[in-house]
Amino acid sequence: MISLDAYQKSFRNLPEGVKDAEVNAETHRRISVQIEQGKISGVKETSSVQIFVRVKREHTGYAYTEDPEEDAAGLLKQAYENSLYSTEDPEPFSASEETWSRDQEVPETIEELKQLAMNMDASIAAKIGTWKDQTECMLELTAETYGQHTVNRMGMDRGFTSPVYLLSVTLAGEDLAVKEERMSSDPEEFDLSGIAEALVRRLQAGMIPAVLPQAGSYEVILSSQAAGQMFMTAWQIFSGGKLSCGDSCLSGQIGQKVSSDVLTIIDTPDPDGGFPAFLDSEGTKGQTVSVVKNGVFVQPICSLKSAELLQVPPTGNAGRRPLLSGMIPTDIKETPKNFCILPGTSSLEEMEAHMGDGFLITEYFDLFHSLNIASGDFSVPVHAVRIRDGKECGMVRGLTMSGNFRTMLREISEVGSEAVIRPMEYLRNYGIGTCPIRIGKVTLSGE
Repeated sequence: MISLDAYQKSFRNLPEGVKDAEVNAETHRRISVQIEQGKISGVKETSSVQIFVRVKREHTGYAYTEDPEEDAAGLLKQAYENSLYSTEDPEPFSASEETWSRDQEVPETIEELKQLAMNMDASIAAKIGTWKDQTECMLELTAETYGQHTVNRMGMDRGFTSPVYLLSVTLAGEDLAVKEERMSSDPEEFDLSGIAEALVRRLQAGMIPAVLPQAGSYEVILSSQAAGQMFMTAWQIFSGGKLSCGDSCLSGQIGQKVSSDVLTIIDTPDPDGGFPAFLDSEGTKGQTVSVVKNGVFVQPICSLKSAELLQVPPTGNAGRRPLLSGMIPTDIKETPKNFCILPGTSSLEEMEAHMGDGFLITEYFDLFHSLNIASGDFSVPVHAVRIRDGKECGMVRGLTMSGNFRTMLREISEVGSEAVIRPMEYLRNYGIGTCPIRIGKVTLSGE
C-alpha cells in the first residue's frame, strides 16, 4: 500500500480558509501471460499509481499526479489554488477518524503464473473436443494487485491491497470468434469446464444459420453474456448521481416496485470471486447493498455527495472511472463494486423449454451507446439463437433488439441458475454478475 505520510504531515500547514483536504491513491500492479495455440506468446508487467487531491474552501479544487515522489505540499497548494477559480459546489468529505488497513498481494511469481496459465490453457483445450482443431485458441491470464489508500485532514487513514485475477479465453474460427471473460479473487475458483462449455455452445449455435420470421415482439432469453453486457451500462440507472439529478429512468422510484418478483440485485465488495472493493475512493468501507429485492428498488449505490442529496446512507461506491473517458478522472462518480443479479433455480435448457418459442440473445454489441439512462429506451445490435419447441435451431445475425428498460424489468419472468461475474470491459475496474434472464416481450427486427 502506497504511503501517504507526506500528505498527512502537509495537512498541518494548509493555507488559511481551507475547510477540508483529502488525498486518495489508487495503485495497480499487473502481470499478464498470453498463450496462443498452446504456447506462451507474451508476458507483460505493468504498474501504475494515481494520486488524487481534493481541497475544499468555498469551492472544491483538484490536483492529480502519477508520480508517487511528487512534492506533497506543492500538490496540496495546487489543489488549493485551483479551488480559488472553481465554481463547483463543495462536496462532502468523510468525517471518520478511523484507521483501517488490509494488505494482500498476488502471491505467485511470474514463473508460477506462466505455469498456471499453461495449465488452464491445456484444461480448456481438453474440454473443447474437436473444436481444438477447428479454431485458434488464445488465453490471457492477468494477476493484479489492486490498492486504494485514502487520508484526510480529519484524521482518516484507510487503505487496502488485494489480488484479483482476470481470465480471457477466445476461440476464433473461420467465420466466428467467441470470447469469455471471468474475474476472481482466487485463480483456483475459475470454472474452466463452464467456460469451455459456454464457448462451444456459442460456436455450435453460430454454425447453423436461421432467419427472423418477421419484425415484431418476441419472448427472449438474455444469455448471461448478453445480460452482463447490458448491465455494464444499465447499472447507472440505479446510481445515486443519476437519480439525484433526475437523469435515471427510475428517478423517484426508490422504495417502489420496479420489476417482477423474481429479480434481486445486490452490489457487494466481496462475492465468491469478483473485484476487490473493500474501500471506495473517499475511504468509505464497502458493504453489501440490497439494490433491488424481489422487484422492489430498495437502495441506490451512492457516494457521500449523492447519499446526502437523496438522504440515504452512503454505500462505499465512490470512484473515478465508471466508464471510458479521455479526461483525467478527478471528479468522483458512483462506481459499482460487483453489481450482481442473484441466480434463480432453472438451467438455461429448462428456461428454453419453459419459453417454447422465441430467441436466446447471445451477443449484445455497442455497450456504451445503446441504452439511454434517462429514458430507459434501448436499441442495440444483437445475435440470437432461434428457439422452437424449446430447442435451439440456428443463429440469427444482424438483428436489432429494442424496447424500454423499465418495461423490460416488469417483463422479467425467470432468472436462471448460471451466475457469472465478468469484468467491466476495457477498464476492468468493477464486476458485473449476471444470469440468463427470460423476458416476456421485446422488439426484434432484421437488417
